[in-house]
Amino acid sequence: VALAVGAYVHLYLGAVFFGPMKSRPDDQLGVAWGLIKGPIDALIPGAPENHEQVIEVYYTFMLEGGKLQVSPEAQFVIDPGGGTFANGDNLFLLGLRLYVPF
Repeated sequence: VALAVGAYVHLYLGAVFFGPMKSRPDDQLGVAWGLIKGPIDALIPGAPENHEQVIEVYYTFMLEGGKLQVSPEAQFVIDPGGGTFANGDNLFLLGLRLYVPF
C-alpha cells in the first residue's frame, strides 16, 4: 500500500500470492489497483475529469527452476489521461513479460 499526497493524490494497493496452485508452488499471482487524482484540469488541461485508475492482474510461471519466468498480464485503465477521450475512454491492455537471466 502506498499513498502520496500533495497537488496530486497517488494511491496504490496490491498483493502478490506465492504458490497460488498446489501443483505449481513457485508461481506467483499478482493483483493491483492504482489511482492518480489531481486538481481540475491537472492531468491534461481541458479534460472533463481529473483522475485515472488502473487495475492489473498478472501470473508468473516459474520455469526451469526460476531461470525462466513468463508473466502474462492484463491491465484495465479507467479514464486514461483524466477522461481526454470523448468515446470509449477506458482501455484494456494485454501484455507478456519475459525474464531470462544470463
